[in-house]
Amino acid sequence: YGVARHNTLAGLYAPLSGLYNNKFHGGMGAAIRSELWACLAPGDPTLAAALAREDACTDHAEDGIDAAMFLAAVESLAFVECDLATLVYTGMSCICPDGRLYRALQSVMDWWSQGLDTPAIRARILQTYPSDNWTDVSINLAFILLAWLAGQQDFSKAVCTAAGLGYDTDCTCATLGAIMGILHPDGI
Repeated sequence: YGVARHNTLAGLYAPLSGLYNNKFHGGMGAAIRSELWACLAPGDPTLAAALAREDACTDHAEDGIDAAMFLAAVESLAFVECDLATLVYTGMSCICPDGRLYRALQSVMDWWSQGLDTPAIRARILQTYPSDNWTDVSINLAFILLAWLAGQQDFSKAVCTAAGLGYDTDCTCATLGAIMGILHPDGI
């Protein structure tokens, strides 16, 4: 956030404030704010994604913006829809299909449907989408999706799986907990 603040004070406003000289432009900072936009637009994933984009472009760029849009759309739709695949593919429809994040999410869905187990998919995520940035949204959102699938609608199992996958665990656990909390508040 400091880079974006510095850029803004130097006269570089959004969306340049989120991109210029910002090694965390594809990090989880904007994605972790997605619940706000979902709650302001429950049941309207297009509006939630648009709100998330306006927020995210101030301090993130590219996949960092797409991550916030994807999550806001998923969380917004979760107020009225409970099918995981519908939620995921609706979220994916709000982001760039040529982006690394989109490909990572599609990969997780494909690997899961092929019957690979959680450790095997984790290894493939890290091999296919490597990054030295532990806040990288492609890896972290892929972990959120994997833990959600592996959790089989069990809140504790899903959140503990997210924690066990590593990387930006405070964000992955909080975001998955928010999604599952919207879907099944009594499951917490």
